[in-house]
Amino acid sequence: ARPKENRLSAGFSDDERASFTELLAAVPAFALLFGLMLITGETPDWEWLLFPVAVIMQGLALLGIAFICARIVNASRDMGNLIPVMVRLLRYVSGVFFPVAHYAKGLPHLAQDMLVYQPFSLMLTTGRQALLTDPDHDVVLTDWLVMAAWAIGLVTIGLVVFWRDEARYGRG
Repeated sequence: ARPKENRLSAGFSDDERASFTELLAAVPAFALLFGLMLITGETPDWEWLLFPVAVIMQGLALLGIAFICARIVNASRDMGNLIPVMVRLLRYVSGVFFPVAHYAKGLPHLAQDMLVYQPFSLMLTTGRQALLTDPDHDVVLTDWLVMAAWAIGLVTIGLVVFWRDEARYGRG
């Protein structure tokens, strides 16, 4: 027998409840982040209000990528084994460990743009621009507009790609 739903979760699917639970689980991490920023000398600024926007754009882009990956893995289960490898590679080129723009300076202009304006780098860049007040992290409108375009584009394309093969999901 299925447990009785409370009024707050009525009408939501299990996946929606799980997503909301994950969002709530992130709240303490965000609180710790803001606490550490204050302790280390960062001062609250109007730009901090952009942080939720950066998180929403990141969530939309990742949702689109998840839709695309779900379609690929449904077509070939073995492709699911490549996803952790791809995530690790993306970590190395996205600026988690080093500032991408700093290391891209010596490259040809096209290569610089590809590294700086790829979605994983922009996710980190917009978050840093929203929260950090040093001159290296000023808010750059171009970065935010390109990230918004990635977010909208990836979630739209991902939804279409996922939806077009929906009838075959879970059929082996």
